[in-house]
Amino acid sequence: MSVTTWEVIFEIFKTFIAFSFGLLSSYLINKFTQMKRRERIKKFYISWISFSLDSFEKQCLYLDKHIINLKINSNESLTFNNSQLSKLESIDNEELFFTFVIKNKGIQELNASNFHKLGHHVEFLSISIQSVKERFEVYKINIRGWNEEWINGMNLFKDLIGKHLVENKNSEIELDLIDKILAIKNRFEKSKKVDEINVDDIKNHLFLPIRGVLLSNSSGDRFTHDFLLLIDSLLHLCRKRNEIFNSYSDIIKHYIIQIRQTIVKIRTILDYFSE
Repeated sequence: MSVTTWEVIFEIFKTFIAFSFGLLSSYLINKFTQMKRRERIKKFYISWISFSLDSFEKQCLYLDKHIINLKINSNESLTFNNSQLSKLESIDNEELFFTFVIKNKGIQELNASNFHKLGHHVEFLSISIQSVKERFEVYKINIRGWNEEWINGMNLFKDLIGKHLVENKNSEIELDLIDKILAIKNRFEKSKKVDEINVDDIKNHLFLPIRGVLLSNSSGDRFTHDFLLLIDSLLHLCRKRNEIFNSYSDIIKHYIIQIRQTIVKIRTILDYFSE
């Protein structure tokens, strides 16, 4: 039986339909796969930033506690969280832009603006923590130098009292002066635990009272002169310690405020893209 022209045309038509359907199916499957991939990227990006924000909020609490403890203990350490923001660097920026700006619902100009702000804010958080680390290293160098001066000064403080006791053990006037100084020293040491003592306590309850006793000593001997110079030197170190602390703490407090404000801004943008 011979094949008619219409049968040939029909077979060609069936082949064309099958081929077209195959292309359409491949196209739709590919589009669906891309759409699902974009959804996964978007969800991952948003959820990972949210996770990192929790870490930054905890870091702010660490910084708050750090500043409080540092007022008492100049050698207080600083704990740093790992925010894991670096994991987001592996995502292609062009694909992110396409996902959050081009294919995201809403006005593209607004999408683009929010996406740009989001990237800027996330970058600021990473930079700010690195800056805090650098400031902390500078503080440690400054306070290490101060500690050396402080230890030397306090050793001289003890040595000068001990030396004067030995040299004037038979002088009632000089022993009376030493007794007054030691009474102030002992009273101060009994009233404070070692880990509670800070330079303001030492200045107000040890150095200044002793300075008052020395100034009231009418003899004006060498010991009084040398001890007054030492006390004034130690008072200067107290002021220097406060200057180092205040300068550092003011900077850290500023970063804490900026980080917390940035976290609020990021959460607002994440809410926008999550809708």
